[in-house]
Amino acid sequence: MYRKIVFPSLLILLTALWINAQQSGNNRRGAADAIESKKTIVFTEPLKKHDLYHRRIVGGRIEPTQTFPQISLVTGVIQSMNVSIGEYVSKGQLLYTVQQIVIAQTYRPTPIYAQNSGIVVDILYDIGSRISTNEAAVILADFNTLKINVLVGEQDFFNIKKGDSVYLPIHIDQASKEIENANLIKSRTEDLQLREQQLAIIKKNEAIIEQSVGRISALPLIPDYKTGLFSVEVTFNRASHLFFGKFERVELRTQRTYSLAVDQAHLIYRYGRNHLLMVDENNILYLREIEIGENFGEYVSILSGVTEGEQIVVRANGRYQVGDSVIPRLDTKDPT
Repeated sequence: MYRKIVFPSLLILLTALWINAQQSGNNRRGAADAIESKKTIVFTEPLKKHDLYHRRIVGGRIEPTQTFPQISLVTGVIQSMNVSIGEYVSKGQLLYTVQQIVIAQTYRPTPIYAQNSGIVVDILYDIGSRISTNEAAVILADFNTLKINVLVGEQDFFNIKKGDSVYLPIHIDQASKEIENANLIKSRTEDLQLREQQLAIIKKNEAIIEQSVGRISALPLIPDYKTGLFSVEVTFNRASHLFFGKFERVELRTQRTYSLAVDQAHLIYRYGRNHLLMVDENNILYLREIEIGENFGEYVSILSGVTEGEQIVVRANGRYQVGDSVIPRLDTKDPT
């Protein structure tokens, strides 16, 4: 009788205790999950080195890098002109003929052949005009390379050197947009013909970008004393989008350096110092003091306080403050 009463009672008691323990554990886990779900998610990215420089936009008209006057070998009258402005001629090609003027004697017209290859950029005499020996009737220009003379101020002049790269920003920006659009279309279609068309567009615009990069070919010793500016010669290889007389904007990149830098939007200025927001090993937000250097557009160079590869907070999906416990995630540049 005693066993019939005690054993069932103990079983009921143990069952009740087990159920209570399970409910308590679930409550604790639920509370922990609730706390975790309230934590702000912050997105981080590693610090890295950047190609830093100051952009300076100048301008000028495209000119031939070299011209070749085609002189007459005799004195006489231009009898025929066998080329026209804009025409390409090869070395040895007939340019014009001159009828010598000699009293009581008649000579055959003297042919004048091209001594160089190039584009005809100027014709100085018309048919019937008198020309003397060693005077040029036709001017040819080398069209394999083109030059632009740009005026540069003193401050920028002493931060560039011969051989530095220069850029044509209008053509580069436009070609970059064409490539971006073509890549987008290519990624969204299964049509093989359309994909081939986009690949051709990409290839064409990549060539334009490459051809829109030139170099500084000559630096003057002294400035123009009237303006105080230096005339700097920059050269580009021949390209279909470049032609003589065209005005172009040219980008110079001065004070170029490759160093650790950060977007200025991520700087936090407190207590008279610059800081970056970071996450410690316990996922707690804190400020790291840094020393910054020169500004380069949207970036600022970092002199000390952090090292390359360290993670900084760049954005978050909610409000936060220093000392908060957060959930860090690597930024994928996708705001969603």
